[in-house]
Amino acid sequence: MNAVVETAVLAATAVGLFVVLGIAQPTGAVMLTGAASTALAASLLTPGVASRPVGHTGRLAVTAALVTVVILLWQTGLARPGPVLSLGVAVGALTLFLGGVARVALRWSETLAHWLPTTVLVVAATVPFWATSVAHRTGADALVGVSPLSYLATIADFDYLRTTPGYRHSTISGLRYDYPNPGVYTLFLIAAAAGLVAGTRNRPPRHTVNHSRGGEPEQCP
Repeated sequence: MNAVVETAVLAATAVGLFVVLGIAQPTGAVMLTGAASTALAASLLTPGVASRPVGHTGRLAVTAALVTVVILLWQTGLARPGPVLSLGVAVGALTLFLGGVARVALRWSETLAHWLPTTVLVVAATVPFWATSVAHRTGADALVGVSPLSYLATIADFDYLRTTPGYRHSTISGLRYDYPNPGVYTLFLIAAAAGLVAGTRNRPPRHTVNHSRGGEPEQCP
C-alpha cells in the first residue's frame, strides 16, 4: 500500500468511525472521539507495515497524527490549537507503539499480527469499564492511568468517566482518581515502541519457509 492510498484509507476509516459515533458536543468529547477514532483506524493498518522497514511504521504514525489534527480542526476550528496538536502527537505515539506490537506478533504468525494491535488498543482503552471489580484493591488511579482513552481524554480536558455513559458502565466514576500525565505516557509509548522494534530487529520469524523441503513451513527455535 503506497503512501497516498494508506493516507486515504486511514482518513476515510477515521472519519467514518467519527461519524458513526456521532458526538457533536461538548468540545472535549468531540476532540476525544476524533483522536480515538483515528487511533483505532491506525491500529487496523499497522499489520500492513509490520513486515516492512521500520520507516513505514514511522510514516503511518506521522500520517495518523496529521489526520487527527485535520479532523479536529475540521470539527473545532482554531478554538483550541494546543490540545489539537498534542492529540495529534498522542495518536502518532500510540500508532508507533501498536506498530511495534504488530512487528512482535508477526514473528509468531500473520494472523496474530493482524488482530493483536487493535485488540491491545481496545482492551487497554476499556480497562476502566471492565476491570472495575479490582478498583478497590489496585486503586482507581492504576486502572484509569493505563487506558489510552484516559491519555487522550487528559489532553482533550474531558472527564469521560464522569459522563452519563461513564456513570452507567463504570463504578470508578464514583471513586477518587487522577488521569495520567500525558507527557510521561507519550515517553512511555515511544520507549516501548523502540524496545519492541529493537527486540525484533535481525530476528527471523518463528515460522519460515524451508525451500529444501518443498516449501513447507519450518518451526524456528
